[in-house]
Amino acid sequence: MDAAQKSRSHESPRESGGALTDAADWDSYYEGLDVSRLDTLSRLPSVFDTLLSGRTGSVFELGCGGSPLLARCARAGWSVSGVDFSKPSLVCLERYLTQHQLAAGNFLCGDIFQIEPNELSESVDFLVSAGFLEHFKNPAPILKKWSTVLKADGQVISAIPNLLGANARVFAHYDPVFWNQHVVFDPAAVDQMHVDAGLRIVQKAQYLGRYDIHMLIPWTKISARFPHPQLYRLFKLATYFGIGLPLSRLPLEPSRRLAPYIVGVYALSKRSFSAGPKPSA
Repeated sequence: MDAAQKSRSHESPRESGGALTDAADWDSYYEGLDVSRLDTLSRLPSVFDTLLSGRTGSVFELGCGGSPLLARCARAGWSVSGVDFSKPSLVCLERYLTQHQLAAGNFLCGDIFQIEPNELSESVDFLVSAGFLEHFKNPAPILKKWSTVLKADGQVISAIPNLLGANARVFAHYDPVFWNQHVVFDPAAVDQMHVDAGLRIVQKAQYLGRYDIHMLIPWTKISARFPHPQLYRLFKLATYFGIGLPLSRLPLEPSRRLAPYIVGVYALSKRSFSAGPKPSA
Protein backbone atom coordinates (compact mmCIF):
# COMPACT_ATOMS: atom_id res chain seq x y z
CA MET A 1 0.00 0.00 0.00
CA ASP A 2 1.53 3.32 -1.07
CA ALA A 3 1.35 6.56 0.92
CA ALA A 4 -1.68 7.86 -0.99
CA GLN A 5 -3.60 4.63 -0.39
CA LYS A 6 -2.72 4.70 3.32
CA SER A 7 -3.96 8.28 3.54
CA ARG A 8 -7.25 7.38 1.88
CA SER A 9 -7.71 4.35 4.13
CA HIS A 10 -7.74 6.67 7.17
CA GLU A 11 -10.20 9.12 5.65
CA SER A 12 -13.67 9.43 7.12
CA PRO A 13 -16.58 8.83 4.73
CA ARG A 14 -17.17 12.59 4.73
CA GLU A 15 -13.56 13.23 3.73
CA SER A 16 -13.56 10.56 1.03
CA GLY A 17 -16.76 12.04 -0.37
CA GLY A 18 -15.03 15.39 -0.60
CA ALA A 19 -17.64 17.35 1.37
CA LEU A 20 -17.07 21.08 0.90
CA THR A 21 -19.57 22.45 3.44
CA ASP A 22 -20.70 21.73 6.97
CA ALA A 23 -23.85 22.52 8.94
CA ALA A 24 -22.50 25.85 10.21
CA ASP A 25 -22.40 27.16 6.64
CA TRP A 26 -26.20 26.85 6.43
CA ASP A 27 -27.54 27.19 9.96
CA SER A 28 -27.31 30.99 10.18
CA TYR A 29 -29.17 31.42 6.88
CA TYR A 30 -32.09 29.21 7.87
CA GLU A 31 -32.29 30.56 11.41
CA GLY A 32 -33.24 33.92 9.94
CA LEU A 33 -35.40 32.69 7.06
CA ASP A 34 -39.05 33.71 7.12
CA VAL A 35 -41.35 30.80 6.28
CA SER A 36 -43.22 33.08 3.86
CA ARG A 37 -40.05 33.19 1.76
CA LEU A 38 -40.14 29.40 1.47
CA ASP A 39 -43.76 29.62 0.39
CA THR A 40 -42.89 32.17 -2.31
CA LEU A 41 -40.02 30.06 -3.66
CA SER A 42 -42.15 26.92 -3.69
CA ARG A 43 -44.69 28.57 -6.00
CA LEU A 44 -42.22 29.54 -8.72
CA PRO A 45 -41.86 27.35 -11.83
CA SER A 46 -39.56 24.38 -11.20
CA VAL A 47 -37.42 22.18 -13.44
CA PHE A 48 -39.05 19.25 -11.62
CA ASP A 49 -42.54 20.16 -12.82
CA THR A 50 -42.54 18.15 -16.03
CA LEU A 51 -40.98 15.15 -14.25
CA LEU A 52 -43.32 14.99 -11.27
CA SER A 53 -46.55 16.67 -12.39
CA GLY A 54 -49.59 14.43 -12.71
CA ARG A 55 -48.07 11.83 -10.38
CA THR A 56 -48.42 11.01 -6.72
CA GLY A 57 -46.38 8.90 -4.37
CA SER A 58 -43.42 9.40 -2.07
CA VAL A 59 -40.41 11.61 -2.59
CA PHE A 60 -37.23 11.68 -0.49
CA GLU A 61 -34.80 14.59 -0.88
CA LEU A 62 -31.08 14.64 -0.15
CA GLY A 63 -30.31 17.97 1.51
CA CYS A 64 -33.98 18.63 2.14
CA GLY A 65 -33.83 21.43 4.71
CA GLY A 66 -35.86 24.49 3.75
CA SER A 67 -36.80 22.77 0.49
CA PRO A 68 -39.16 24.63 -1.88
CA LEU A 69 -39.44 21.39 -3.84
CA LEU A 70 -40.80 19.39 -0.89
CA ALA A 71 -43.12 22.24 0.06
CA ARG A 72 -44.45 22.19 -3.50
CA CYS A 73 -44.76 18.39 -3.55
CA ALA A 74 -46.56 18.31 -0.19
CA ARG A 75 -49.20 20.74 -1.47
CA ALA A 76 -49.70 18.48 -4.49
CA GLY A 77 -50.39 15.48 -2.26
CA TRP A 78 -47.00 13.77 -2.25
CA SER A 79 -45.62 12.07 0.85
CA VAL A 80 -42.41 14.01 1.55
CA SER A 81 -39.33 13.10 3.58
CA GLY A 82 -35.59 13.68 3.48
CA VAL A 83 -32.26 14.13 5.21
CA ASP A 84 -30.19 17.19 6.09
CA PHE A 85 -27.40 18.03 8.53
CA SER A 86 -28.74 21.52 9.36
CA LYS A 87 -31.32 21.42 12.14
CA PRO A 88 -32.55 24.99 11.55
CA SER A 89 -33.19 24.17 7.89
CA LEU A 90 -35.32 21.17 8.86
CA VAL A 91 -37.19 23.24 11.45
CA CYS A 92 -37.95 25.79 8.72
CA LEU A 93 -39.47 23.14 6.45
CA GLU A 94 -41.40 21.41 9.24
CA ARG A 95 -42.79 24.78 10.39
CA TYR A 96 -43.98 25.47 6.86
CA LEU A 97 -45.70 22.09 6.59
CA THR A 98 -47.36 22.58 9.99
CA GLN A 99 -48.59 26.09 9.18
CA HIS A 100 -50.15 24.86 5.94
CA GLN A 101 -51.57 21.73 7.60
CA LEU A 102 -49.55 19.45 5.34
CA ALA A 103 -48.31 16.03 6.37
CA ALA A 104 -44.66 15.88 7.43
CA GLY A 105 -42.87 12.64 6.67
CA ASN A 106 -39.71 11.13 8.07
CA PHE A 107 -37.07 13.89 8.26
CA LEU A 108 -33.62 12.75 9.35
CA CYS A 109 -31.16 15.20 10.87
CA GLY A 110 -27.47 14.38 10.76
CA ASP A 111 -24.44 13.73 8.59
CA ILE A 112 -25.51 12.00 5.39
CA PHE A 113 -22.39 9.81 5.58
CA GLN A 114 -23.16 8.58 9.08
CA ILE A 115 -26.94 8.11 9.05
CA GLU A 116 -28.03 4.70 7.82
CA PRO A 117 -31.16 4.60 5.64
CA ASN A 118 -31.99 0.98 6.51
CA GLU A 119 -35.42 1.75 7.97
CA LEU A 120 -36.43 3.40 4.69
CA SER A 121 -35.21 0.58 2.46
CA GLU A 122 -37.26 0.13 -0.72
CA SER A 123 -40.00 2.53 0.41
CA VAL A 124 -39.64 5.59 -1.84
CA ASP A 125 -40.82 6.33 -5.38
CA PHE A 126 -38.40 9.19 -6.10
CA LEU A 127 -35.02 10.11 -4.63
CA VAL A 128 -34.36 13.73 -5.54
CA SER A 129 -31.77 16.42 -4.95
CA ALA A 130 -31.68 20.06 -5.97
CA GLY A 131 -28.47 22.00 -5.44
CA PHE A 132 -26.88 19.32 -3.29
CA LEU A 133 -24.51 17.03 -5.21
CA GLU A 134 -22.25 19.86 -6.36
CA HIS A 135 -21.09 20.37 -2.77
CA PHE A 136 -19.15 17.09 -2.93
CA LYS A 137 -16.08 16.19 -4.93
CA ASN A 138 -17.22 12.58 -5.13
CA PRO A 139 -21.03 12.27 -4.83
CA ALA A 140 -21.20 8.66 -6.11
CA PRO A 141 -20.95 7.01 -2.63
CA ILE A 142 -23.84 9.18 -1.42
CA LEU A 143 -26.00 8.19 -4.37
CA LYS A 144 -25.11 4.52 -3.99
CA LYS A 145 -25.94 4.50 -0.27
CA TRP A 146 -29.19 6.44 -0.44
CA SER A 147 -30.58 4.87 -3.61
CA THR A 148 -31.38 1.89 -1.37
CA VAL A 149 -34.46 3.82 -0.21
CA LEU A 150 -35.96 3.40 -3.70
CA LYS A 151 -38.60 0.89 -4.59
CA ALA A 152 -37.59 -1.48 -7.40
CA ASP A 153 -39.23 0.77 -10.00
CA GLY A 154 -38.23 4.03 -8.31
CA GLN A 155 -36.20 6.78 -9.93
CA VAL A 156 -33.50 9.28 -9.02
CA ILE A 157 -33.95 12.86 -10.24
CA SER A 158 -30.87 14.99 -9.72
CA ALA A 159 -30.66 18.72 -10.41
CA ILE A 160 -27.55 20.80 -9.91
CA PRO A 161 -27.02 24.49 -10.71
CA ASN A 162 -25.32 25.15 -14.02
CA LEU A 163 -21.91 26.33 -12.83
CA LEU A 164 -20.72 26.66 -16.43
CA GLY A 165 -23.18 29.41 -17.36
CA ALA A 166 -22.93 33.18 -17.53
CA ASN A 167 -24.30 33.71 -14.02
CA ALA A 168 -21.66 31.42 -12.55
CA ARG A 169 -18.92 33.84 -13.60
CA VAL A 170 -20.61 36.60 -11.60
CA PHE A 171 -21.00 34.22 -8.66
CA ALA A 172 -17.30 33.28 -8.69
CA HIS A 173 -16.20 36.90 -8.91
CA TYR A 174 -18.36 38.40 -6.16
CA ASP A 175 -18.52 35.48 -3.70
CA PRO A 176 -15.34 33.40 -4.11
CA VAL A 177 -15.66 31.83 -0.64
CA PHE A 178 -19.05 30.28 -1.36
CA TRP A 179 -18.02 29.51 -4.94
CA ASN A 180 -15.18 27.36 -3.61
CA GLN A 181 -17.75 25.21 -1.80
CA HIS A 182 -19.00 24.00 -5.18
CA VAL A 183 -17.69 21.53 -7.76
CA VAL A 184 -18.29 22.28 -11.43
CA PHE A 185 -19.97 19.32 -13.14
CA ASP A 186 -21.07 19.21 -16.77
CA PRO A 187 -23.92 16.91 -17.95
CA ALA A 188 -21.53 14.05 -18.78
CA ALA A 189 -20.02 14.21 -15.28
CA VAL A 190 -23.48 14.18 -13.72
CA ASP A 191 -24.36 11.04 -15.66
CA GLN A 192 -21.05 9.42 -14.73
CA MET A 193 -21.46 9.95 -10.97
CA HIS A 194 -24.79 8.13 -11.13
CA VAL A 195 -23.37 5.29 -13.22
CA ASP A 196 -20.50 5.01 -10.71
CA ALA A 197 -23.17 4.66 -8.01
CA GLY A 198 -24.60 1.61 -9.79
CA LEU A 199 -27.55 3.42 -11.38
CA ARG A 200 -28.63 3.35 -15.00
CA ILE A 201 -29.49 6.38 -17.10
CA VAL A 202 -33.17 6.91 -17.87
CA GLN A 203 -32.82 10.44 -19.21
CA LYS A 204 -29.35 11.82 -19.87
CA ALA A 205 -28.40 14.90 -17.89
CA GLN A 206 -29.08 18.04 -19.87
CA TYR A 207 -29.21 21.80 -19.48
CA LEU A 208 -32.73 22.73 -18.43
CA GLY A 209 -34.84 25.78 -17.65
CA ARG A 210 -35.28 29.36 -18.81
CA TYR A 211 -32.72 32.00 -17.95
CA ASP A 212 -33.07 33.26 -14.37
CA ILE A 213 -31.31 36.50 -13.44
CA HIS A 214 -31.44 35.55 -9.76
CA MET A 215 -29.92 32.07 -10.13
CA LEU A 216 -26.44 32.02 -8.52
CA ILE A 217 -26.17 35.83 -8.46
CA PRO A 218 -24.91 36.92 -4.99
CA TRP A 219 -26.97 40.10 -4.77
CA THR A 220 -26.05 40.74 -1.14
CA LYS A 221 -22.34 40.72 -2.00
CA ILE A 222 -22.93 42.94 -5.02
CA SER A 223 -24.96 45.44 -2.99
CA ALA A 224 -21.98 45.91 -0.65
CA ARG A 225 -20.02 47.38 -3.59
CA PHE A 226 -22.41 50.32 -3.92
CA PRO A 227 -21.88 53.45 -1.78
CA HIS A 228 -25.62 54.16 -1.55
CA PRO A 229 -28.55 51.71 -1.31
CA GLN A 230 -30.55 53.73 -3.84
CA LEU A 231 -27.83 53.29 -6.47
CA TYR A 232 -27.90 49.55 -5.89
CA ARG A 233 -31.68 49.40 -6.24
CA LEU A 234 -31.49 51.28 -9.54
CA PHE A 235 -28.75 48.93 -10.75
CA LYS A 236 -30.77 45.85 -9.82
CA LEU A 237 -33.91 47.15 -11.53
CA ALA A 238 -31.95 48.03 -14.67
CA THR A 239 -30.34 44.58 -14.68
CA TYR A 240 -33.64 42.81 -14.22
CA PHE A 241 -35.62 44.72 -16.85
CA GLY A 242 -32.71 45.19 -19.24
CA ILE A 243 -31.23 41.68 -19.13
CA GLY A 244 -33.09 39.22 -16.92
CA LEU A 245 -36.67 39.68 -18.08
CA PRO A 246 -35.95 39.82 -21.84
CA LEU A 247 -33.71 36.73 -21.75
CA SER A 248 -36.19 34.75 -19.65
CA ARG A 249 -38.93 35.38 -22.22
CA LEU A 250 -36.99 34.51 -25.34
CA PRO A 251 -37.99 31.11 -26.84
CA LEU A 252 -34.45 29.78 -26.57
CA GLU A 253 -33.43 26.15 -26.23
CA PRO A 254 -31.75 25.54 -22.85
CA SER A 255 -28.02 26.03 -23.29
CA ARG A 256 -24.78 25.83 -21.36
CA ARG A 257 -24.58 29.61 -21.30
CA LEU A 258 -28.10 30.48 -20.09
CA ALA A 259 -29.84 27.44 -18.55
CA PRO A 260 -30.05 27.57 -14.74
CA TYR A 261 -29.84 23.81 -14.11
CA ILE A 262 -28.44 20.49 -15.24
CA VAL A 263 -30.98 17.71 -14.66
CA GLY A 264 -30.80 13.94 -15.16
CA VAL A 265 -33.07 10.98 -14.39
CA TYR A 266 -31.79 7.57 -13.28
CA ALA A 267 -33.04 4.21 -12.01
CA LEU A 268 -31.75 1.18 -10.19
CA SER A 269 -29.83 -1.18 -12.40
CA LYS A 270 -31.35 -4.64 -12.73
CA ARG A 271 -28.57 -6.02 -10.54
CA SER A 272 -29.57 -3.58 -7.77
CA PHE A 273 -32.94 -5.17 -7.17
CA SER A 274 -32.79 -8.68 -8.63
CA ALA A 275 -30.22 -10.12 -6.24
CA GLY A 276 -32.82 -11.29 -3.71
CA PRO A 277 -34.39 -14.76 -3.64
CA LYS A 278 -36.85 -15.54 -6.37
CA PRO A 279 -40.43 -16.19 -5.30
CA SER A 280 -41.39 -19.84 -5.14
CA ALA A 281 -43.63 -21.20 -7.86
